[in-house]
Amino acid sequence: MEILSVDCSENNANMDTVDVENSQNEPPRSFLRWISEINGTRYVTMITHEEYSRWIVLKETVMDTAKTLLLYAEKNSEKAILENILNSEDIKENISILII
Repeated sequence: MEILSVDCSENNANMDTVDVENSQNEPPRSFLRWISEINGTRYVTMITHEEYSRWIVLKETVMDTAKTLLLYAEKNSEKAILENILNSEDIKENISILII
């Protein structure tokens, strides 16, 4: 199998913020909401801002890893791939976040 490219994008066009009232007289919680339609079916996704931040870190880590693996497939060199991993700012930042 040949990997031609790696890409991931966020579709923020249909994203809005929703404040949900709590029944126990607590402050409302704020959620990010996406509404998408696939094959005539409407899907609603709601997550907190904190969860969204975690997903962004995960997405960046996965994308950087995929790009690094793509370079490895192109170079077919273990030394070159290890240097790319160790020199990657995204990897360093995300590893430090995971360690904390």
